[in-house]
Amino acid sequence: MYRDRSSSSSCSIFFLSVNSDAVVVGSPVVVDGYSQDGNTIYVRGKFEILYHESIELHIGNHTLNPNEVSSFSLEFDLQSLPTSGDDAIVSTTYLNCSVVFQQNTTSNLFNITVAPYLADVIGSPKTEGGIITLMGNFLLGPDPKHDQYNITIGTSFSCSNVKVIDNTQLECLASPGYGATQPVNLFLNNVETNSQLFLNYQKPTIETITKLNYNGGNVTIDGENFHPTMEIFFVFQKCKNLVVTDYKRAVCFVSKVPSKVQDPAYVMVTVGDQSFSTIYHFDDSGKGMAPDTIIYLTFGIILGVFIICAIIAIVYIYLSYRKTEQLYKDATHKYFSLESYDPNQSMIEEDEDNVFTIQ
Repeated sequence: MYRDRSSSSSCSIFFLSVNSDAVVVGSPVVVDGYSQDGNTIYVRGKFEILYHESIELHIGNHTLNPNEVSSFSLEFDLQSLPTSGDDAIVSTTYLNCSVVFQQNTTSNLFNITVAPYLADVIGSPKTEGGIITLMGNFLLGPDPKHDQYNITIGTSFSCSNVKVIDNTQLECLASPGYGATQPVNLFLNNVETNSQLFLNYQKPTIETITKLNYNGGNVTIDGENFHPTMEIFFVFQKCKNLVVTDYKRAVCFVSKVPSKVQDPAYVMVTVGDQSFSTIYHFDDSGKGMAPDTIIYLTFGIILGVFIICAIIAIVYIYLSYRKTEQLYKDATHKYFSLESYDPNQSMIEEDEDNVFTIQ
């Protein structure tokens, strides 16, 4: 992040033609101000300089040569200065700074406020909070015993109990929070950091879910990194009357599950911009049977009864037909037997061997 701090009074730099390293400027060169980007200080103005070896920035007890020179800006790297000890560059306002050319021409004096610089955030706290480490530069002020630190995380969270390790490292306790890419900002003695980093709270997870049938009811979900602002979606419907008892347990009410939902289903917890989902199996005991299963089972039973009745009817009709057919044959046989009967014909015949046969 690029921050600009213009000096309250203009700074003038006079250039004299003492050697070939400079171009003569007929009038004083006005320094418009300065800005800081990380470890780099930019002094703005109107410069007609060809070589930077003969230019120096005097800040505190230190002298810096510019890394880059242009007609409107001089670039100085503060990282080349000590970061520890009594001569370390810290986050404070340095008075009476100046730009010197060829060691005999000095600009008007001006002030530079060095802002703390954050380069990295180490640690990913749980939603209940935790220790994180901030790495960077100029993390000490002019009076370590009385320096005031204010560290914000996003717009709603903070980091307290600051422990300064040295000018490049400090630790603090992140407050309970949630979400990924939460911007971290540091104010040291009301001087805001000139860079911005992001902190990621750990995402929620689900470990266990109490059994629930398709008729709904209260359910308890255990896991990690829950938060009072979380939401729970049980089979695509939002869980009602949510109570987060702590950062590891939540209780809510699930309405009756729609008949179109099949087992297994999904349960998802959302905390801020982070989510976690898992597969859930419904309780299949008692009235916990899925509505679709009940419909299919009822239809199957009705269809089975219909088929059995149809088979019985077919068998009954077939047997009745066979019985009727047999009765018809018997009646027909008797009828034709009576038609062919001759009362004058003897019913007993005698063959040649005197054997009698009954007709």
